[in-house]
Amino acid sequence: MDDYISTNRANWDDRVPVHLSSKQAYNVDAFVADPSMISRTARFDGERLPDLSGKRVIHLMCHLGLDTLSFARLGAEVTGLDFSGESIEVARDAASRAEVDAEFVQSDVYSAREAVEGEFDIVYMSFGVLNWLPDMVRLGGVASSLLKPGGLFHLTEHHPFAMTLNIPSDSDELLIASDYFGTKEPEMKVSEDSYVTGEGKIAHSTTYQWQHSLSDVVTGVISSGLRLTMLQEFQFGVFPTGQPLSRREDGWWHYAKRPEFAPLMFTVQAVRD
Repeated sequence: MDDYISTNRANWDDRVPVHLSSKQAYNVDAFVADPSMISRTARFDGERLPDLSGKRVIHLMCHLGLDTLSFARLGAEVTGLDFSGESIEVARDAASRAEVDAEFVQSDVYSAREAVEGEFDIVYMSFGVLNWLPDMVRLGGVASSLLKPGGLFHLTEHHPFAMTLNIPSDSDELLIASDYFGTKEPEMKVSEDSYVTGEGKIAHSTTYQWQHSLSDVVTGVISSGLRLTMLQEFQFGVFPTGQPLSRREDGWWHYAKRPEFAPLMFTVQAVRD
């Protein structure tokens, strides 16, 4: 296998202009222009987080930083970390234009402890991050090393079971399209498109990705010495993850005819005692 970090980083650098041109998921200019705007993800997770006023928060794999900046607008002292230099440049520029105090650091998530100083009240991750990481136990160790005693690790992610499903029609009939249990070896994928529609194509089209079961994630958390305090599954998701889902009035996506059909995302929280 090639160096997966370098390969995936080149892919994500290429995604940045595509994502910036899309109004579907990222609208940096609108966020900058409206001081009251809080990202949908930050609003959702904010209901499960403590009061952020004065809390030191690090957002791992922050991409363009809009969720990170949203937490700053909610009163947190924020640090965003991402391995894509192009993403970090956009995030820093957005923070400057929005006049939001935030630090953004370019680093691979497994090197986060060496890339930032001090301990944090909250280590935060969300949506579309775990499939880029090969080792959940190692991730748990990184999260633990970043937290101060009593600090909280929070992860909201697409449900791994949903990633195995395909719905061939609007009948919500179940089709298992891929394996639920992953292996130590990554799946090499090639695509010139991203998960949102935008202008341009991805030149570095190869990526390496991993499938992790829910038990992989939970084991990674508790093996690092963190104490699990929440495991919650949801019948809706942030966007249609490969299946023809229906969009609700609140903007979330779900199985229209059978909302109890399968989980689409989950949240894990754990505390460093």
